[in-house]
Amino acid sequence: MTRATRIGLLLLTLLLAAPAARADSLLTHERIMGMFNAIERAVQRKDADGVVQHFAPGSVIRLVMPPAAGGQTVEMSVPQYKAMLTQGWAIGGASSYAVEDIQIQISEDGRSAKVTDTTVETMTVEGRTLSSRTREEFSVELIDGKARVTELTGRVQM
Repeated sequence: MTRATRIGLLLLTLLLAAPAARADSLLTHERIMGMFNAIERAVQRKDADGVVQHFAPGSVIRLVMPPAAGGQTVEMSVPQYKAMLTQGWAIGGASSYAVEDIQIQISEDGRSAKVTDTTVETMTVEGRTLSSRTREEFSVELIDGKARVTELTGRVQM
């Protein structure tokens, strides 16, 4: 085999492998849904670590409360969000959690996405049932080859 033939085969191999390597470095609907399904399972288990492992360290979490609950916006870091989840789940009582209407918009370059959904949560504490619907807007980015939440804004409706 001549040197030119070997170089040609090497270039051909690299060209054929490039799309597969690029596909691993892009966000896909399946990759994003896998992350959201893992978050939902962690919530069902009341596992705050399992939830926040899908967030980038510098993520910002905002909860916009309804007028009936003061109408304020609460902004948190990932550790603060984890503490809020842990504290809320420590109250105990029966609870349910469901995610509805997930919509995913992936950027043209495949490195980021906007995801919206609605969560429906119900918790019974001391015989009183509290329910909420939250319209959530997530920014998701590919970080170190993994889909990570970089921003979450939840608009709570009571």
